[in-house]
Amino acid sequence: TGGLSPSVLNGGLEQGIIPSSIVTFAVLMSLVEAQGLRIKEAQGDSWMPGDYGTLRIAERGTEQFISLAEGEIWNARIAMIAILAYVVQEYV
Repeated sequence: TGGLSPSVLNGGLEQGIIPSSIVTFAVLMSLVEAQGLRIKEAQGDSWMPGDYGTLRIAERGTEQFISLAEGEIWNARIAMIAILAYVVQEYV
C-alpha cells in the first residue's frame, strides 16, 4: 500500500489480519440480525426496526422516543457522509 492506510481503493484490505477481522464482523452482525428476526417473530406487528429487546430511554410513541429515533437517523446519515469523505480523500 506504499505506507497508506488499508482501504478498498489501494488494495490494502488483503493484508495481515484484516480479512479475518472482516469475516468475524460479518458473523457477529449475522448473529445480531438473527436475534432481531427472532424478536420480530415473537412481537408480531408491534415490532419496530432496530428493536432488539434492550432497555429503552423513552417509551414507544412518546415525543421523546420519536425525537431520539429522528436523531438516530440523522447520526446515521452523517456517518455515511463521513465514510464517503474518507473514500474521496483516499481517491484524491
